[in-house]
Amino acid sequence: GSGVVVEFGELAFHLRAYGDLSEEELDSLCQFLHQRVVAREKTALKQLRACFRAFKSVAFPNCEP
Repeated sequence: GSGVVVEFGELAFHLRAYGDLSEEELDSLCQFLHQRVVAREKTALKQLRACFRAFKSVAFPNCEP
């Protein structure tokens, strides 16, 4: 491996539904949250790819002197 570890830890959310939401409202809420998570994942992947390109542009082809 490369010895590089990347961690993204800000993708959590908590939801409390006290039982006063209808099935339709819960389904709609789940769909909305799923769309937000997918969008955030895509953004994070774009950022990771940009970091990779930046590191690759200044990296040596190998570690030998």
